[in-house]
Amino acid sequence: MADTSIIIGQIAMMFMILALGYALHHTGFIDDHGASQLSDLVLYVANPALIAQALMRDFDPALLVGAGWVVLFTVVTLAISCALGAVAYRPNGPHGQMGRFAVTFSNAGFIGIPLAMATVGPDGVFYISIANTVQTVLLWTYGAALASGDHSAASPKRVLTNPAIIAMAAGFVCFLASWQPPAVVGQAVDALGAMNTGLVMLVLGAHLDRCDVGRILSSTQIYKVGVLRLVAMPLLTFAVLVAASGSVKLDAAVWASLVLYQAMPVATVASLFAHKYDTDGPFSSGVVAATTLLSAVTLPLALTFLMA
Repeated sequence: MADTSIIIGQIAMMFMILALGYALHHTGFIDDHGASQLSDLVLYVANPALIAQALMRDFDPALLVGAGWVVLFTVVTLAISCALGAVAYRPNGPHGQMGRFAVTFSNAGFIGIPLAMATVGPDGVFYISIANTVQTVLLWTYGAALASGDHSAASPKRVLTNPAIIAMAAGFVCFLASWQPPAVVGQAVDALGAMNTGLVMLVLGAHLDRCDVGRILSSTQIYKVGVLRLVAMPLLTFAVLVAASGSVKLDAAVWASLVLYQAMPVATVASLFAHKYDTDGPFSSGVVAATTLLSAVTLPLALTFLMA
């Protein structure tokens, strides 16, 4: 019951901030230019800080081995989600680009990290952060190309100089070296990372104010993504882990983290990327909001299934 209350609490908090963002844009307190600047602040400052914050912890050989397995299985399950999105959404069909984006990328950082802490503990936070880091690499390559419709958006130079990728590398080096930054630096990183969810939901609320919300939430395409993202992907991930269990011995925290990671709703960055590249913004904002709300039902079921 405690786990369910954590999920409900996280989602309720997110929707309260979303409603505030909607109201601020509706009253003109935040305009479209301001929302765009907030989006960039999330992508280039707050989100990289969250990644670095999660990875900077003392070195543990067992965690390193577990991290290797998490990387491997995250790559496998991301490949499955890419294929699933490509089959479900054709490039020239309705919502082709952002439909594939939504099926592929999960909201591991905002809901996944606190849920992993509550259900698996610090090791779960570390493993789901590793999975989120692998997703970040794909996000700024395949995801950027999808959202922009331009493969040059995924150039190696842009990837290597992206703040999220730099933060990932720096955080992992700190883990390998068991090095913690000076207290004041660590506190600054923590404070910036803590801004992430609030800023994202404010921006999402501002974007929704520009849309016909009723029309979006009544779209069958929204619920098509919901079934693929919230039901199919965690079940397929579980099936992959079961198939591998005959030859690979995985820690329970690795199992739980991988399934939870793929049970998350659509990444809120889908809305940020859609508006950054001016690609299907109303659909992207709607699918983030709808799948986040639907996850209040599906995530407790996924947790119950894992515990059983």
